[in-house]
Amino acid sequence: MISVLVILTCLGAAYSATFSTAPNYFGQVYLTQDSPRGIFLDESGDVLYISDGRRSVFSLKEIEHEDGTIGLTEAELVNGRALGIALNHAVVHHEGYLYASSDTTVYRWAYVAGSQELGADVPMEIVISGMPPFGHITRTLAFDAESVLYVSVGSNANIDPDSERARVRRFDLSGGVAFPIDFSTGEVNGFLIFQSQNQSFYLLTLIM
Repeated sequence: MISVLVILTCLGAAYSATFSTAPNYFGQVYLTQDSPRGIFLDESGDVLYISDGRRSVFSLKEIEHEDGTIGLTEAELVNGRALGIALNHAVVHHEGYLYASSDTTVYRWAYVAGSQELGADVPMEIVISGMPPFGHITRTLAFDAESVLYVSVGSNANIDPDSERARVRRFDLSGGVAFPIDFSTGEVNGFLIFQSQNQSFYLLTLIM
């Protein structure tokens, strides 16, 4: 039985690494890419990731060699620059769709996990629009088992007296929903509060 541990780090272009491993372990550089951000393991076992530097979504398929090393087949699924959208952080795959986000918008495309191919004729859908721009611009996406999409938006600054932005909102995409959905209509599932007296952050979450 072979267990593979993958560690992904975001390092500057000038950084180079050497490392050693304990007996019976092997380490190798898995991937070098321009500002990788979100990462997701789809149902086929392929790694989906989004490159903030290239504004694109990629798929990685592992190939195990006889000597124990891992090779990769990489495919660009979505070229954000070509589409004029600034994809920057989140990527997930759920029930036949690939989801990715910019600072203001959540998009999706029909995609078969493991295919490493997104046809040119596959339409882009806008799922969520109207997220507040600027400030902390990364967004995180996650689905629960009931096809409810959770979208987190960060505060406007490291210390922000107005907590209106710092929210986790949920959107039920289980069926019959008209797109796009305005972000402000999402149900608030959690938010951050900063208490200046003791310099502490608190995450309040609604248990449904």
